[in-house]
Amino acid sequence: MHTNTITIMDLLSYSSGGSYKVVATDYNDNSICLTGQEAIEYIKETYIKGYGVDSVSRIDSGILPPGVRIVGEDYVVFERPPTYQNIFYNINRVEEQDNDEDQEDNIRVFRIPLPWQIYIATFNKDFYLNDVYMFFSETSLHSKSQNIYLPPIPNFYTNGLLCRPVFDRMEEIERYPKNLSGIISCAYDWIWNNGTNNDLNEAMIHVNLQIAKNPEDRPNTIFSKMEEDLYQKAFSKLSSSYPTYYDSTRVISIMKSWEKCTIEEVVNYKWPNFSVNHHFDSSVYNPVATDQYQYITEHPNFYDRLHSWATAYYEEEVDQENIEYMIENNEYNHDAYYEYIVENDYITYNPNNSNQSNRTPPQTLDTAINRLNSKADNVNIRSLFNDYVQKAFEISQNKVTSSS
Repeated sequence: MHTNTITIMDLLSYSSGGSYKVVATDYNDNSICLTGQEAIEYIKETYIKGYGVDSVSRIDSGILPPGVRIVGEDYVVFERPPTYQNIFYNINRVEEQDNDEDQEDNIRVFRIPLPWQIYIATFNKDFYLNDVYMFFSETSLHSKSQNIYLPPIPNFYTNGLLCRPVFDRMEEIERYPKNLSGIISCAYDWIWNNGTNNDLNEAMIHVNLQIAKNPEDRPNTIFSKMEEDLYQKAFSKLSSSYPTYYDSTRVISIMKSWEKCTIEEVVNYKWPNFSVNHHFDSSVYNPVATDQYQYITEHPNFYDRLHSWATAYYEEEVDQENIEYMIENNEYNHDAYYEYIVENDYITYNPNNSNQSNRTPPQTLDTAINRLNSKADNVNIRSLFNDYVQKAFEISQNKVTSSS
């Protein structure tokens, strides 16, 4: 009778008519070769249990959780169709959320329509979730080479990575089954059932910087329902600084506009391209901003208002003699002066190609998968969470030990 060496994919087509051999590794890294019934028992206890299948007969169905498109060694790609989702948004940043009694008044709830969503969840060998990425797509996945886009939702980095939620109980980590279904449920909950805050909203900025600043494209974005005067006042001007945050009032304005859109509209909207790293670096953040900064700061009239601005800006903390000294020695706040010039339209930047160079290169699903740097097999689960959760885990372990 033919003997096979089993792989993960073999499990999906397992048949009791064959005899399998398993080459395993024990805790001391010694190789162990199992055959016959021992191999079957190993499969049932290790791989089958890991994938949530409790009997050999259930493997014959080859059923995976709904929406699963790709299963890698330490990651899974799944998708969800267009739908509505609730966003629970805390207007404060993490360091401003110390008083729990006041937090309820700071929560805003928005019900927004979403296009196709593509999720990538990485996990370790014990089926604990490591990281979650989410992207938007124009259609269901049909190829690894199709373009996917950055979701403009708070708490996402510009490479599509979710900033991990904070847990105060180990039960919130342990409650998921240790299989693919558990990974998918955990990933979905991390994104949609743990709330958001104003600690990271750089992804939202890129709808405007990459697309909406072009008046012709704005109707095809989540800015489409925003009143023009509000857009011009709050979003039209570029900043000289490296913008990674919108204040909460701008976030709320975007969400209110998004709420007014329909699913039929958002499936045809344009979405920003994502970055390779956690953030867009300053050199590629927005080519127009770079050109604008150079144009304005090198303009012959740029310094005409410097003295009057500095006098007003430092009025309460620096005397006139020291203001003269600061200007002569180039020690004033350059960014603040630049923004003063731009916001008051003292120098206007009108590039010939202002509607072209805003957008970063499009990225594909293959790009997102290939850049994963997961070392899941070597990850200690405690290292995935902050010190607070680790302490909670240790306390619970001590209670178990003391009670036994």
